[in-house]
Order: sequence, then C-alpha cells, then structure tokens
Amino acid sequence: KGITPTYTAAKYGRVGAVRALAENGADVDQATAAGWRPIHTAAKNGHARVATTLVQLGANPYACNSEAKTAIDVAKNKGHDDVAAALTAAVQHLL
Repeated sequence: KGITPTYTAAKYGRVGAVRALAENGADVDQATAAGWRPIHTAAKNGHARVATTLVQLGANPYACNSEAKTAIDVAKNKGHDDVAAALTAAVQHLL
C-alpha cells in the first residue's frame, strides 16, 4: 500500500483533482501502509475543503491511522481548528 494519486491530491489541497479521481473510480479511502488516508493528510495540511469533500465522497471520517488518530485528531494536533470544525460539521450531516 503506497501513496495514491488521491492521497497526493489531498496532501496539496487539490479539491478538483480529488473529485475527478473519485469520479473515475479512485478509492478515496485507501490507506497507506502506515494507515494514513487522504482525509488524514488533508487534515494534517490544513485543507478543510478537501477533507470535507472526501467525507462527501465516502471517506470514513472515523478511520484511525497507525497512531490511533482520526482526521479530526490530526487536524487538532496540527493546530488546524478550522479543519477540525469543518470535519465535525461534515460528520453531523452523515447522521
């Protein structure tokens, strides 16, 4: 399990690329060997739109990485409170 194009797009905040990849069958929730998913890297890098788009596209907001952290945890740990808030709101829409 390596770095996927979706992971890379999420890392760099490319919401359009994330959408295009998903529309063409990419797995928006595929984890790396370390358990990091596109939603984790979007949260780590402060990309709220990408993170919430991933949730809308079916990414699991409750998935934990190898450090037992969700994307919300990762965002908070990096000081991206706006991302954590956006993800929390996106999760509320799932309920």
